[in-house]
Amino acid sequence: MYLNDPWDIAEGEYLLDKISECMEGFQIKKIYASNGLNSKKINSAMEDGVGIVVFEGAGNHHLWATHEKDNEKWIYYYELDIMQLKNKYKPIILTSGARLGQFNRTRECFNWFFVSKGKAVATIGPTGLCWIGHGKNVTEMFLGNLHIRLCSEIGKAELLGDAWGDAITQYLCNFSWRGVAKAFHMKAVEETEIFGDPTLKIGGHVFETNFNRTLHVGGDGPNNYTKIQNAINNASDGDIIVVHSGLYNENLFINKSLAIFGRDAKIKTEGIFLYAPKIKIEGFSIEGYNREDGIVCYGESSSIKNNVIYSFNTSIMVYGNGCVICENEIKNSECGIWLDSSCNSEIWGNKIHNNWYGLWSEDAENTHAMNNNFSYNEWYAMWIEGKNGNISNNSFYCNWYSIYLYNSLNFFIYSNKIKRNIHGPQFVNSSFNSFLNNNVERNEHYGIYFGWRSKENVITKNNFIENAQNARDDGKNWFNINYWDDYIGLKIKILAYLHLPYYIPKFSFDWNPQLGPYEI
Repeated sequence: MYLNDPWDIAEGEYLLDKISECMEGFQIKKIYASNGLNSKKINSAMEDGVGIVVFEGAGNHHLWATHEKDNEKWIYYYELDIMQLKNKYKPIILTSGARLGQFNRTRECFNWFFVSKGKAVATIGPTGLCWIGHGKNVTEMFLGNLHIRLCSEIGKAELLGDAWGDAITQYLCNFSWRGVAKAFHMKAVEETEIFGDPTLKIGGHVFETNFNRTLHVGGDGPNNYTKIQNAINNASDGDIIVVHSGLYNENLFINKSLAIFGRDAKIKTEGIFLYAPKIKIEGFSIEGYNREDGIVCYGESSSIKNNVIYSFNTSIMVYGNGCVICENEIKNSECGIWLDSSCNSEIWGNKIHNNWYGLWSEDAENTHAMNNNFSYNEWYAMWIEGKNGNISNNSFYCNWYSIYLYNSLNFFIYSNKIKRNIHGPQFVNSSFNSFLNNNVERNEHYGIYFGWRSKENVITKNNFIENAQNARDDGKNWFNINYWDDYIGLKIKILAYLHLPYYIPKFSFDWNPQLGPYEI
């Protein structure tokens, strides 16, 4: 853990090896600094599906870090990296590092960030400056020993709270209570905080087969159904329905947890209604009559993937929580996707074009829109009202409005390409959002605009290039180290040398304007 320490041990990896020895029955995947660790590898491993993740290293409230043995180069894992996770399965996460679990009012800590953003079901981490042993003693006392006990109990207990409590009890019963050591041992257990429901069931499950039967619609099988709804009516929770090539003129009502896959199949419909949880709709062409809603999702944790959906009032209407909408083409409708008071929606990898509204969100929480392509939407490409979410790595091209936040807070908006729209991003009555690493270029009105009652937003490390007016701030927001192509210091170098700030009407400043564009 410490550079050139006298114990000559990569303590984090040594501790993780000991932890893996007590995780009987688990498949262990080790991603170590000595094997080229980085944030992308961490996210990739978690997206593959894991039950428990253990971070052994250093930290500081909102980031975790480690380094290879005898190497001064730190490897960081930030809250921003957490936001980029697209993990279907939510693990339990265990951390070591100073103050990673230090919860207060000013900012979400690293451990709580995983849970609050829907990336983990629970976490356990230190609320203060965690104590560890050094060398091989890292496994014998304080947080290292507690982690071994925690992982051992997690492998056996039925409830997360039982594993946590039993590990702490065992630790306290195992050590001498003399002198100053008493205070160190007490601190070690008192700062090991759980973030999540302690009654979470983590063991003792009776698992059933995910899919009992496969039913076929169309095609030439002897027992195949001719209508999709007939197959739905005769299916049970967990069944698969495969719809073969053909045109199906049907309205569908799905009240079971089914996976329905299209194989060159087209549905002409006035509505597909999802009432049960965990329904999958994948691989269809779905056409409406330009008046009703297309897929209406009331169930929790449904998945709508790899479809072409068009000619509806609203192509996808979401009321349920935890829905995933990915890799679809959504076009030629009044509204592409509408989120109505839903939570934890994930919208990624879609092509959303030639609608009146692209994505419309009302009173939604933890909305994550990533890697989508919004183009030629005639009014709002994205209209957001809600809190806590991220808008990242999207492309906004030739829309009327690109991103419009109304009455919204705590959104991370980063790494988007926003080009040739009528309006760049606009914020109205929206505060405490972060806008960073975006490329805002050649929009016909403002590159970015902060209107009525929008304050305490952070705008940093963006490119603003050839917009009609790069920015206007009618609120009180914080601009720093952005690139502005009309900054006078780019033409008159002495002004940049004298640190002349970039002026933003109404009366704001970027006090450290960047002198060259970022690579985004």
